[in-house]
Amino acid sequence: MKDSAPEHGDAAVTRSAPTSRLAAVAAAVVVTAVVAIGLVWRFHGLQHQVVAGDEWHAVVVASVKSFWGVFSEHELEDHAVTYSLYAKALMETVGLDELKLRLPVVIAGILLLLSPLLFRRRIGGASAVVATVLLAVSPLLIYYTYVARTYAIAALLCLLALYAWERSITTPHRRWTAMLVIASVLAIFFHLSCFFALSGLFIVGLLRGVLLRSSLRPWLTAVIGCAIGLTLLVGPGLPELLAVTRERAGEGTPHRWSSVSVRKAICPRRTRGVPATTSYDAGVGTAEPGRVEPGCFKSCGDQSPPAQ
Repeated sequence: MKDSAPEHGDAAVTRSAPTSRLAAVAAAVVVTAVVAIGLVWRFHGLQHQVVAGDEWHAVVVASVKSFWGVFSEHELEDHAVTYSLYAKALMETVGLDELKLRLPVVIAGILLLLSPLLFRRRIGGASAVVATVLLAVSPLLIYYTYVARTYAIAALLCLLALYAWERSITTPHRRWTAMLVIASVLAIFFHLSCFFALSGLFIVGLLRGVLLRSSLRPWLTAVIGCAIGLTLLVGPGLPELLAVTRERAGEGTPHRWSSVSVRKAICPRRTRGVPATTSYDAGVGTAEPGRVEPGCFKSCGDQSPPAQ
C-alpha cells in the first residue's frame, strides 16, 4: 500500500502533461484564428481607401511647407505633425500614394495585436490570450488601422512605455528607464493627449519611491529626460500651437492653399490646365472649380488634364 501512492501520483502527473499540451495547442489555434480574422478585417478594402479629412490636411501641409516648416509651424486645420513629416519625406524620395501613406499605421496595428506577449509573464498566458482576442476584434483598433493618423502608433508607444515602467519597478535597470523615456516622449510627440495618460506612470513611480523609501534617482532621471526630449520635439512649435489653439477657440479663419502647388507636389502630371487662381479650402474640406480631389493619388498616372 505504501508503494501504490507514488505510482498513483506519477500517473496523475503523466496524464496532466498531455492535457496541458493540448490546452496550449488549443489556445494557440484559437489565437491564430482570431488574429487572422482581425488581420483580414484590417486589410479588407485598404487599397480602396482614399485620402480625406484630416489625412488630406496633413498631405496639404507637407506639400506646401519645408521640413522645418512642418515641424515648427501649425495650422488651424487638424493635422498630425509627425504624419506630415512622413508624407513630406515620401514626396521627396519614393513618391506618395495611399498605401505608403497608411503603411506606418498598418504596421502599428499588427504590432498592437502582438503586444499582450510583452505582459505574458505578468498577467499569465490565459489573460494574454484573452487580451490578444479582444485587440484583434476591437472595432476602434481596426478603425485606427484604416485611418492615416497617429492613433495606432501612439497607442503602441504607450503600451511600450507601460511595459518599460513595469520592468523599471520589478527589475530596475537603466535600459528600462531609457526605454520608458524614449517611448513616452515619442508617444506624446505623436499625440499630445498621451501626456495625461503617461504622466500618471511617473507620478506613481515617484510616490512609490517616497512611500517605500527607495531611491528616487531613476524616476527623477526619467522625468528630466522626458522634459528634455519634449523640449526638443514639441518646443519649437509650441508657441504657435498655443496661438492656434486660442484662435480656434475664437473665430479663426481657415488658411487657404493653392491647389496648383498641391498638385505639383502630389500629382505633377495633373497640374496642366488648372487655373492659377484655383484654391483648396482645407479648413472646411471644400474646393472651387478645378479642385484637388482627395483621391487624386490614384489619378497621377493619367496624362490628360483634369476636367474644368
